[in-house]
Parts: sequence; structure tokens; C-alpha cells
Amino acid sequence: RVHAALDRIGRPHTDAQGNFVFFDTGMPVQQFRDRMLARGIKVGRPFEGYDTWSRVTIGRRAEVDLFLAALPDVLGA
Repeated sequence: RVHAALDRIGRPHTDAQGNFVFFDTGMPVQQFRDRMLARGIKVGRPFEGYDTWSRVTIGRRAEVDLFLAALPDVLGA
């Protein structure tokens, strides 16, 4: 579901390698983190060399639903 949502809004992402998704937010990752946190959603830490990419752990269905509901607004998509 997360990959499909990222595809719909045109955000590049890596293939899944576990229970997380790594994708390009299109903005400084700290800005993305702050915007998501304002909605009560914590996302992964920055990774050196990937200044606009975020790692998001896939949790329970309800948690993913909240993330997917916030994502278009946060990304301005």
C-alpha cells in the first residue's frame, strides 16, 4: 500500500528490504520529519548522503492508514 501511494504521487523509493520503506520526500528530510511529527507521526532519522530521503517503518494497519492519510498533505501532492 505504501509503495502504491508513493507511485501515485510520483515519489521515488527503493524496493522493500524488510518492514520499512525508504523514499525521496522531495524536501529536506528534517522538514518532512517536522511536518509528520506535527500530525503525531514519527518517521526515521536522516541518513548521510540522502538529504531528502526518509525511512519509514511499516507498523500496524491503523498506523499505516494514518501515515498514508497524512502523506499527500505533508508532501503537497
